[in-house]
Amino acid sequence: MKAEQRTYSRKERTIIACEDMGETIKSIRLKSLNVNGNKIDFSQIKEGIRDMKKDDATKNQLTMRALEAKRLWERYSMTYGNDYGILSYEWDVNRIYGVTPLEWRKGCTPIAAAMVLDYWDQHGYPNFPNDYQTTLIDELADAMGTWDNGYTPLGNVVPGINEVCNNHGYGNWAGEVLQYTQDFVRSEIDSSKPHILTMFMNSKYGSHSVTVIGYMFNRQTTEDFIEVWDTWATDSTQYISWGDWWLTEGYRVHPQ
Repeated sequence: MKAEQRTYSRKERTIIACEDMGETIKSIRLKSLNVNGNKIDFSQIKEGIRDMKKDDATKNQLTMRALEAKRLWERYSMTYGNDYGILSYEWDVNRIYGVTPLEWRKGCTPIAAAMVLDYWDQHGYPNFPNDYQTTLIDELADAMGTWDNGYTPLGNVVPGINEVCNNHGYGNWAGEVLQYTQDFVRSEIDSSKPHILTMFMNSKYGSHSVTVIGYMFNRQTTEDFIEVWDTWATDSTQYISWGDWWLTEGYRVHPQ
């Protein structure tokens, strides 16, 4: 059954609309948008994604990327297990403890945001709803305009999170990360600040939002990983090979 598209009041909302898990490109409301003087033509982006999905070489590349990421992680898991002490000789490794995984509800982006706000609620900012699994996710999904099929328009993420933060007395906590880099991830995790990552065309998840809580960066190679709660599994974190995506949107969410 096709999900009904809602009507939104905020301007410049939707950049790229995808079915949850990135299976189908649905629609683009804006034809173009000027960002810092540069014009972004969304129709070209949409057609580019469609062409890439049809291209056999791209499909093969994504398949090989997924197999390589799996191979790398299995190799290092078998070699080192969870012994971060051994890993530290070759890797820069860090993770944030205390981010509680939440079960699937409404959509991946409100869940990922709820995990971050839940973390801050337990670290000195207790005004958010205690029922993180339902009430907080529902508030975020409503504020973000998340569709019934789980898709959240990119342009709604920051204003939606800030709306919920303001409703609970905390002001604007969220901001978009213009360049999602390893230095940014390292800085946020080392400062005990979990954040949200939205990926497009990841080999495992397709288009999906996750909560980033850690990293493993090799000092000598490019075999690097980020550690996430993926909004699906609640028994263990998952690892994503760095760069295993076509596009990313990162979001800071922490007290200012």
